[in-house]
Amino acid sequence: MRKYKLTSGKIVEFELAPVETGLNLFRTVVNETKGTGLKLEIEEGDTIFNLIFGKNADAALAVMSSENVFNAVYECCSRVKYDNKPFTLELFNEEKARQDLLPVIQLVGLENLAPFFPGLRLVFDTLISDLLMK
Repeated sequence: MRKYKLTSGKIVEFELAPVETGLNLFRTVVNETKGTGLKLEIEEGDTIFNLIFGKNADAALAVMSSENVFNAVYECCSRVKYDNKPFTLELFNEEKARQDLLPVIQLVGLENLAPFFPGLRLVFDTLISDLLMK
């Protein structure tokens, strides 16, 4: 069970989605980043910010704006609890809760993608730590 505390103080807990669901997310992300010039090589001196929003800005924007990626991550949310409640979009109707929606989606997405990119685990861990309470 993965358990994280968000910057809001709310707790998110989840198991990885079944492999078929995670593989669907992987394929969806790959499809959405085709033709964006995605660069997965990490060079000396690269920062996470530069790697994502410098070298890979087009790929990052394609993933963040994709309805297909959102739907694939949403499928991975069947095993997610937010504030000890099963994940639904309705949990984020209140204005204060909305600040947590994207971090939850990003956490679930990154954790379900990470096993398909073992060489990028450090990048995924750094991105995850940026989403959490410091």
